[in-house]
Amino acid sequence: CEISNRGELRSALSPGRTMFPMSSLCRGVRLLIQQHAAALECCSVPCTRASSSSSSLHVPPPACMLRPLEVPFRYLFGPGPSNVSPRVLSAGGRPIIGHQHPEMFEIMNDIKEGIRYAFQTSNLMTLAMSGSGHTAMECAVFNVVEPGESVLVSVNGVWGERVAEIAERMGAEVHTLVKPPGGHFSNEEIEKEISKHKPVLFFLTHGESSAGLVHPVDGIGDICRNDVLIKMMMMMMMMMKMMMMMIKMMMIKMMMMMMIKMMMMMMIKMMMMMMMMMMIKMMMIKMMMMMMMMKMMMMMMMMMKMMMMMIKMMMIKMMMIKMMMMMMMMKDDDDDDKDDDDKDDDDDDDDDEDDDDKDDDDDDDDDDDKHSHFNHLITETIISTRYNCLLLVDSVASLGASPLLMDQQKIDILYTGSQKALNAPPGTAPISFNERACQKMFNRKTKPVSYLLDMTHLSNYWGNDGKAARMYHHTGPVSGFFSLRESLSILTEKGLENSWRQHREVAEYLWKGLEDLGLQLFIKDKDLRLPSVTTITIPEGYDWKELLTYMMKHHQMEMTGGLGPSIGLVLRVGLMGYNCNTFNADKVLAALADALKHCKKHKA
Repeated sequence: CEISNRGELRSALSPGRTMFPMSSLCRGVRLLIQQHAAALECCSVPCTRASSSSSSLHVPPPACMLRPLEVPFRYLFGPGPSNVSPRVLSAGGRPIIGHQHPEMFEIMNDIKEGIRYAFQTSNLMTLAMSGSGHTAMECAVFNVVEPGESVLVSVNGVWGERVAEIAERMGAEVHTLVKPPGGHFSNEEIEKEISKHKPVLFFLTHGESSAGLVHPVDGIGDICRNDVLIKMMMMMMMMMKMMMMMIKMMMIKMMMMMMIKMMMMMMIKMMMMMMMMMMIKMMMIKMMMMMMMMKMMMMMMMMMKMMMMMIKMMMIKMMMIKMMMMMMMMKDDDDDDKDDDDKDDDDDDDDDEDDDDKDDDDDDDDDDDKHSHFNHLITETIISTRYNCLLLVDSVASLGASPLLMDQQKIDILYTGSQKALNAPPGTAPISFNERACQKMFNRKTKPVSYLLDMTHLSNYWGNDGKAARMYHHTGPVSGFFSLRESLSILTEKGLENSWRQHREVAEYLWKGLEDLGLQLFIKDKDLRLPSVTTITIPEGYDWKELLTYMMKHHQMEMTGGLGPSIGLVLRVGLMGYNCNTFNADKVLAALADALKHCKKHKA
């Protein structure tokens, strides 16, 4: 094979001409490539010398850049990125178009709809950041937190540590709720810290890939609610109590009027005609007064009905009761019942009481029951309005692999990365803000510390601000958006629930195989294990770095050790997206068995 110049050599060895990964080429072809590369380096020297005499450049052309690009094949069975579907790779290789072309805007709109499906949200403010998951992480913190505001971060792995540092760097008052890797937080622990620190933002990692933990989210969104509404509800409760007192007073007046009426009827029979006429006139006056009182009562009853309708409407919008409030209301009801019982005992002892009085007492008891019921219904709406705190959730390692429902679980801000279970190349990061987050974000006193991540500009760039024209903000990763759209399309075709089920089934298959090898899983509770990233306790006596090096060298397989607080504690295996199948699980098990057999076991 004769090649006349370097241009022909580069063309001959370009990746487009290579049909197989370099690791699978025959020995002769490998030797030929090495010879051509060496020849290219040799011939580049005189060229450099020749040009240096006539050029003012001090840095010569690097020889490495004149060699063809070589990328080895790897089984990416670590915590991410993962191997990518050929469909996604093909989509990323489509011709580049302008980032502000109408066709690009249409693709961006498709991406927004795909993210809404993956997140299970109807949020208008949904988009994909140009960058990794860290970009979305910073975007969330920078836009909803201002310097000096309180932020609470749950730290049970590396990602909580990152958010705490980001918030600290931008001047927030950071508080942390800390547990060792693999630990999770109860809702009571979270509520206690939120109540103590009154943060504007609470951060939680749903899929903590450094420890292999999936954290429960249910109920946390109910804790992070607005305390302004509770004040309104307390005022409504006070108004309701006052209304009930007024009704009782009106009932007493009605009883008195009935007694007067009976007395007057008796007096009429006994009096003379003139006195009777006078009494009739007096009675007419009192009857008029009584009618006025009855009209007032009717008006009060109408007001009561309107109040009950308002309460019912508010009940529909609010959430469920906390046990503490129920206990308080039950205590009030017990006291009322005790008073009613005492009153009934006194009534039983009083032999002179007539049937009309008993009926009136029954009416009072009914009023007390209604009063207690109204209080119960009002407090039932308070539970979800405790704290004016936004809930930020990281789902980079869990989206598509473990159930997560943004709207239903009341998550205010949710973000993920493209390179894990979503199974697109690294470089884009879906994120979504609900209305509560937007209210905080767009009514801040200061500008966000980052221009690139300012949602005021990004909302227009993604067509989320209601304006007809999209202004230039930055040049987005066009090819990355092509790939992201294709990966969201694959997820839509498969179905979100099917994706959750597949990741869980393959993970359980892998867990059983690991236990059969005598290995221990780091997360003991199956319900808390992250399906996309499995953590294995480092087997006693083995050097975890040696195990990983052996599998990379002999099996071309990437697995990793711990990250952050979990370094030296675990090995991490990721089977997600395109890699999520039992065939790859068997490859992992075989490689681990081989490494355990051939790597030297050290004495403890």
